[in-house]
Amino acid sequence: CQPYHRVFADQFMLYVLHICSVSGDTDATSLAQEVWARCQPKSPLTFNLVLKTLANHGLAEQAEAQYNNAPGSGSGDAWQPNETSLELVVSAWARSRRRGAAQ
Repeated sequence: CQPYHRVFADQFMLYVLHICSVSGDTDATSLAQEVWARCQPKSPLTFNLVLKTLANHGLAEQAEAQYNNAPGSGSGDAWQPNETSLELVVSAWARSRRRGAAQ
């Protein structure tokens, strides 16, 4: 990974783990682990890859919103999210997991 890709992956893990500890939502770690595992040398974490991961976890609406707000969206370029967008994605994931558990 380029340095900021690794930083993003590590930050993603930290955000999800933090939300898990606050909400007790341990299942959310699977999303972070999947994204983190894909961030390997010579395989940059791309925005489209993040979208695919989100969609695979039933977050198609959030993925679409992130896609529409992303710089260079649709080009397949590497994505460097800011903390706000990252928090929104992770919190949306945690909320969706809590809703599913409550049903």
